[in-house]
Amino acid sequence: MKRMAQEVVTVAHITAVARTATTPIKGTGVDVSTYRDVTAVCGLFAIGAVVTADFKLQHSDTDTDGNYADISGAAAVQLGESDDDKVALISVRPSKKYLRAVHTPGGTVANGVTAGVILLLAGGPTVPTVNAPVAVVV
Repeated sequence: MKRMAQEVVTVAHITAVARTATTPIKGTGVDVSTYRDVTAVCGLFAIGAVVTADFKLQHSDTDTDGNYADISGAAAVQLGESDDDKVALISVRPSKKYLRAVHTPGGTVANGVTAGVILLLAGGPTVPTVNAPVAVVV
């Protein structure tokens, strides 16, 4: 019997740092063509008053910023100021070669939001070509 660590590759995708602007933060495209399932673990660690956090997944046949499109149904419910220290999961079966997460802070972001995304890749034979696997502490 294999352990979960032998079946799932963890990719640090969007580093959790304090954000004070509403500019979307786009993760680097990850080649998911050899993986059956992808789960984005979207962590909201600290959020100021009147601030929101949106997370979604996008995919593309090429790793070109302008070619990425939202994946239908692959967005988390908007998290707000009462959602400190919560995690949202978004799971998909990849249908295109590249996938990335996008985090968009909203509201009065001058009050700050700290959020990040880790991708879990499952059902594949290889380590991803972008980013090294990392240990995850939740």
